[in-house]
Amino acid sequence: MDVYRHKRLDVSIPKMMVTASERKIAACTVEAGDLFITPTSETRDDIGHAAVAIETIKNACYSYHLMRFRLNEKNLTTAFYLCYLFESSDVQKQIYQLATGLTRFGLSKSKFASIRIPLPPLSEQARIVRILDRFDALCNDLIDGLPAEIEGRKKQYAYYRDQLLSFEKPK
Repeated sequence: MDVYRHKRLDVSIPKMMVTASERKIAACTVEAGDLFITPTSETRDDIGHAAVAIETIKNACYSYHLMRFRLNEKNLTTAFYLCYLFESSDVQKQIYQLATGLTRFGLSKSKFASIRIPLPPLSEQARIVRILDRFDALCNDLIDGLPAEIEGRKKQYAYYRDQLLSFEKPK
């Protein structure tokens, strides 16, 4: 649920203590810049929630309920760009179409890899992330009392997110 509830993961987020083998701990580390995505859920709509580790979390082992993507060239800008991109209607439509299941839906890592993701230059990714971070902060700051304003801001955020993350389709 940490990935479902948070965009940013740091040492304060994980709360569950578990035991894991040395091999599992070595294979399932959490490093700054790692992108975690929910690959399964009871509904298709809950697949593709994403969060970014903003710092390395020592002695942590991520759950088998998640997929971890580690960028070859680590940078938080691209990780957060991808995190926001997974919320966009374009990517969510692809996830919805690719997901399979009856009582539990999911996507394999190979199906996730088939999702078409536009990767503009790093400067454009940074601009998009800055704008969406501001909208996200604004929405979260309003949670303490103004439900109608929050709903309006969330719709505005969704509109601008989709505008910023919609790219001309290749011909």
